[in-house]
Amino acid sequence: MPFLPSADGTLIYAEAVGDASKPALVFIHGLALGLLVWNSIFEDPRWSEALYLVRYDTRGHGQSGMPTDAAAWESQRLAEDFDAVVNAFGLKNPFVLGWSLGATHIADVLAFHPPSYLSGIIHLAAVPYITEDAVAKPSSDAMKSLISVLLNPPDVASFQNAGISFIDLCTDDASFELQAVCRGYVLAQPGPVAQFVLGRTQNVTGLLTAGEQGLPLLALAGTDDLALNGSISYTFMEPFKDKEFVSIEGADHMAWLTDKDLMRETIVAWIYKNVHRVV
Repeated sequence: MPFLPSADGTLIYAEAVGDASKPALVFIHGLALGLLVWNSIFEDPRWSEALYLVRYDTRGHGQSGMPTDAAAWESQRLAEDFDAVVNAFGLKNPFVLGWSLGATHIADVLAFHPPSYLSGIIHLAAVPYITEDAVAKPSSDAMKSLISVLLNPPDVASFQNAGISFIDLCTDDASFELQAVCRGYVLAQPGPVAQFVLGRTQNVTGLLTAGEQGLPLLALAGTDDLALNGSISYTFMEPFKDKEFVSIEGADHMAWLTDKDLMRETIVAWIYKNVHRVV
């Protein structure tokens, strides 16, 4: 069941590990990357013994379909991709973790579902949603410069160099294998897709209303993140009544590689604290 048809026919690649009777946590990767960034979590039995772990390549990334027409990038299409994953794996009110730009997909989901569709939101070094301020203000100057080149490369060499620097900016802790995988993801993504990912529009009312109604939010960010300032991102989630911010000392943009135990323990404890809540 790894390839799931979304409502518009786009195929979404997804995987799951663990005990389906445990609380489900859906992982959403960041810009230009794919689900393999989560390998160290999905291969760790301490995670899969506690939670049912689900991950997918968002449209335009990894092994999922890469449509290049504008209609395929309307907010509802991305919500339907998430729905396809939820339905295929029989998830009921999952928790969802959005990393970096992947967190914006949660706004898409809640634009078309009530808060009760999810049990809780986890933002990891997150861009909260797509507006000019919400993307630009938390992002470092270095990250904005690299993304500008990736979106409008003057030549092939510049694109390749920006792709390598993009991964290097995210982490110092990636294995050679993970570095190679991430560089491959970036270089394989069609240019128009990257434009759509960052240029699409969202209605964030559902997300912010969910927060006002008590949907819980856990935000995590590394103190040494050179790509994005998580504490600035957190300010965009002010309407959330039940929210918590955790700073991970010494962690970079890929915090799960830096302090594996703290991140796992924090997330698992928070999920079990909130698993029986109803919004």
